[in-house]
Amino acid sequence: MHVSGSAFKLVNKRAYHHGTMLIDAKLSNLRGVLGTHKDTMVTKGVASVPSPVRNLREWSQALDHDRFVEGVAGEFARRYGTSGEIKRIDESEAEGNEYLSEVMEELESWDWMYGQTPEFTHDLVGSGAFDDLTLSIHSRHGLITSATISSPPSDATLWSAASELCQVLEGDRYGTMGRAKSYVESTPAGEAKTRLAELVGWLERAM
Repeated sequence: MHVSGSAFKLVNKRAYHHGTMLIDAKLSNLRGVLGTHKDTMVTKGVASVPSPVRNLREWSQALDHDRFVEGVAGEFARRYGTSGEIKRIDESEAEGNEYLSEVMEELESWDWMYGQTPEFTHDLVGSGAFDDLTLSIHSRHGLITSATISSPPSDATLWSAASELCQVLEGDRYGTMGRAKSYVESTPAGEAKTRLAELVGWLERAM
């Protein structure tokens, strides 16, 4: 039974630590966020192992965030012989520190959040107007390295649009498709542009 989770990472001279504690969380929302419905995705990342979770409030209705922080600080002081004084640092204080500002900016960047994503392949199976189309998207470090049609559509116009889009997607950021959208905008008006726009919209939803 889990009530917390932690992650650690050492990079150069920095040590990153992320910790969570379930005090009074909506566990139904947690399951929806952590679960994946992408059964057609194959990844080289480390698979997470589902574990049953509980809230600390189930054992103490009086417990809240402040009391939890005080309890952790008190135990830390007792074990390591410190004063146990709690220093709160908010974003305004961090913004006044050049080093912390740089670190915060880095942690909010696309490269940090998605640029180190493990390699994976996602087979996107069409639906509705694209029900006979399947695209295989291969991605590494958040960038699409290749896109291929693994199940070609019977519609010749759709086939042409999909083939064209596969070439455009290479090098684009997975999930955002900035290049693909720009390409659609630059395409002359007509049936080809319409199908391309429909394909990009479908891919956005499917990803």
